Amino acid sequence: MRRLLPLLTLLIACRSEVAPFRWTTGAHEYDCIVRDRMVDGVRQQTLTIDAEGGTFHREGTNLIAIGMMELADTNESLLVTQWVGGANTYELAVYRLVNGKVFEVLNAVTGSTELAYLDLGDDGTYDIVTYERGSGGGMSPGKTYVHTWREGRFFRREVTAISAQ
Repeated sequence: MRRLLPLLTLLIACRSEVAPFRWTTGAHEYDCIVRDRMVDGVRQQTLTIDAEGGTFHREGTNLIAIGMMELADTNESLLVTQWVGGANTYELAVYRLVNGKVFEVLNAVTGSTELAYLDLGDDGTYDIVTYERGSGGGMSPGKTYVHTWREGRFFRREVTAISAQ
């Protein structure tokens, strides 16, 4: 039975460093850390991942969640992060390690911090469901998207309904 490690919500306080965490994928463990710094009065955060192929850095304004998503029938997991993207927007960024290098395999701007993880294909790997707000102060409906991992990448499709069968 495959399992999804739930997103671990980190309360990132205004301090110089957040406790490090480990990302286990492909039978290896990688050291990761989030650091805070002030730039012109605005807190910036940097996610750093030390891997064999070099050190990866990702900067943003506020990292609000980190989690790992296991892939079915492999010993590989993806690193799932969620960042504040601006006024009422959020950024979902998912990373994969290949040959010792970190690659961004999904970047989606969303209208909510709420994400759903569902195994819609019944293949043991979870799909990520996101919601994008509509425009016009709520007058235009938002859209729901399913991001499905297949053949080494995410495929995105808009959905109008998800039903259990």
